[in-house]
Amino acid sequence: MMKKRKITSIMILVTLLISTFASVSLLGPLAIIGRVNAGNISYDLDSSTKLDVTVQGPFPRILWYDFQQNTVGTTWVSRLNQRIDVDNTTKYRFVVNVSSDYGWRCIEYINITAWFDNGSESTTYNKSGNQGGNRNMLLQYKNTQTTNNVSQYNLLWPKNGGITKRLFTEVTRRDPAYGASGCENRNLTFEFIPGYQFRCAKGNGTWMSGRHLNQSSVYDNGTWWWAYNNNGSWNFNISVVNNVSRFSRNSFSTWACDEFGVYTYSAIVSVGSPSIIGIPGATVSSDAITITTRSNGNYSLSVNMSNLTHIKFPAYTISNETVKIRGGNLTTPKNFTAHAGDAKQPIYLYGNVNATGIYQYLPHEAHGNQKVTGTNSTESYTRGFQTTNSSLVVYTCNIPLGSSVGTYRSTIRYNLETQE
Repeated sequence: MMKKRKITSIMILVTLLISTFASVSLLGPLAIIGRVNAGNISYDLDSSTKLDVTVQGPFPRILWYDFQQNTVGTTWVSRLNQRIDVDNTTKYRFVVNVSSDYGWRCIEYINITAWFDNGSESTTYNKSGNQGGNRNMLLQYKNTQTTNNVSQYNLLWPKNGGITKRLFTEVTRRDPAYGASGCENRNLTFEFIPGYQFRCAKGNGTWMSGRHLNQSSVYDNGTWWWAYNNNGSWNFNISVVNNVSRFSRNSFSTWACDEFGVYTYSAIVSVGSPSIIGIPGATVSSDAITITTRSNGNYSLSVNMSNLTHIKFPAYTISNETVKIRGGNLTTPKNFTAHAGDAKQPIYLYGNVNATGIYQYLPHEAHGNQKVTGTNSTESYTRGFQTTNSSLVVYTCNIPLGSSVGTYRSTIRYNLETQE
């Protein structure tokens, strides 16, 4: 019995020794507190911490922009530095990607101004000599609150016609280049439809490729020389304002600018059908008619017609030289006269051709989607041309003596031309 107890005690002791050595091997060597003959310790090193310096730019950053056309469905293609069509249907949009190091709530607004440069790069948005809803445009994104980022998209100009505001999108992204703490990035699209008379702009044939973001010393004596280089085009400027006044700073802005062109558009929308009834030897006028046209540039409108032919007996005719017309800018009645043999010279209601054959165009309509003769409230009309201040179109015929009874008819040919 004593022998068994001794064996058991030995086994317990062995187990304790084994567990002690096992703990030491798992946990590492035992630390011995205190030094024995430590000697000199002249230095120590530590590189476990780092210093971070985050540079925040007070200026917002425009990382990318584009001017695009909707071709089909959800497909958009760039029309930057290219000409576009205007038909009051095709949708276009500006796209801009913006970052703000102080958070999006510091963005005040984004203005997109566009204007026809009128052949000179010294022009600016909506200034004297280039005003009008068909020659200037202002789209604006406004961040109306600083807490919940409520935003507004507005067409500030033109106010009545010329351009139709469409959809606006705002998508949160991440700044791919910086992405510092507090930086917010968004992609915004401003969609619109230009009207029929949105000013044509063929440019001078020199379109600068690439995109032009603001850098230092780019504004040279009032001319954005590196981006606005194509006279006779549409210029646009995307300006972003960042208000960081809560950091005792002023507002800061950044911008991007570029160009695009516009093809000519001409359309005769409607013309009246004049009718004259009278006896031989009488001078009779038709009722007034209106002509509706659309042109997105300087334009002219002429009218011509051949001799009138009896609808039952083609051998009977009335010369077109007996017919006079007035209307548009032509306030004094004018008849069709022989010109270059049997051909008849057209009569111009808007514009003219001088003696040397040079076209003289009427200036582009600065407002509205169409031109209608006789729509001014100050215009008046009296049968027989007794009143001369009307732009309503009136035909008059000196019916020749001896004319056979019946209806004589001639096709009226209107010609609308838009100057490129």
